Amino acid sequence: MRGTGFTCGPFMSASINIERFTQDLYYSFLLSTTLSDFLECEKKLEQAMEEGEDEEYILNLQNQSRQNNGLIELTLAAANPFDNDSEDA
Repeated sequence: MRGTGFTCGPFMSASINIERFTQDLYYSFLLSTTLSDFLECEKKLEQAMEEGEDEEYILNLQNQSRQNNGLIELTLAAANPFDNDSEDA
């Protein structure tokens, strides 16, 4: 993902920081979107269980919830590759 930033000289650190900032901004958006999808799915799942919906529909929501959870974990790992304390985030 390296852009056309400076690779040497006085502006190199600014280029590196701009690149990190844009990556962090992207991961923040991705995490926010995935979290909202996860919460929406959990709400639908809870409502479906209370109303006694079709078992296939509930299983589909459970699978969707697990996928969203996996995406959250993946996003946290990608956004913080060297930090093992991603559960604190």
